Parts: sequence; structure tokens; C-alpha cells
Amino acid sequence: MQTLTNKQTGNRGEEAAVRFLKSRGYAILKRNYRTVHGEIDCVAQKDGAVIFVEVKTRRSRQYGTALEAVTSKQQTRICLTAALFLQERGMMDSPCRFDVLTVEARGGRALCRHLQNAFDCSNAGL
Repeated sequence: MQTLTNKQTGNRGEEAAVRFLKSRGYAILKRNYRTVHGEIDCVAQKDGAVIFVEVKTRRSRQYGTALEAVTSKQQTRICLTAALFLQERGMMDSPCRFDVLTVEARGGRALCRHLQNAFDCSNAGL
């Protein structure tokens, strides 16, 4: 049996996350949005709100949960990147939120957990 690299595992997790979001009525606006500040895995929209989704994929909980991996430093980068996304698209007045979607690989299946409003970017003006 071939072991997946971390990048391959992450890519599969992001695919599972997108399928999960779409199945719940989210429109995907952009994947892997990159700026000098960082990257946002998925930008979605639902009910008029722009949702910035950080996807964390894990094969096990040996090194902590996926949610624990979204550090305050990473949250700051996501906030700055989100502000640029909204500014570029003239969406600064749109309501937005920051979610974390964890994907845990279990026996060839992906178990998704969606934490809405996982963190706040009010200090970044969002």
C-alpha cells in the first residue's frame, strides 16, 4: 500500500471539504487564493455572506486536532488575505465569517467537521 505525502493528503482533504460545502448549498468563489500575506484554502458564499474557509486535514490525532493547528499567527494571515480578497472584488461591505473545516481520514473515508465562526477578524476591520 502506498503512503500519501502530506501535500497529497491535504489536496484530498480540500477536495472532500469542497464536496462537503457544495452539498450544503455553498457556492465556491475561489480555491487556494494566494497573496503576499498568505493563502485561503476556500472562499465560499452562502446566504449573502462571504465565508473564508481554512481546511485542515489529518490522518490521525497524534499531533493534535486539526482545529488546534489554526494558530493565532495563521488567523492573522487569513484575515489580511481575506481583506485583500474583499477589496479586489469590491465586496468590503459584504458580511463575512471565518470557518475551519476539519477533514479526518478514516479508513479511506473523509470525516468532515465544519466549525462556523471559528475565529474573529474584527481587529482587521472585517
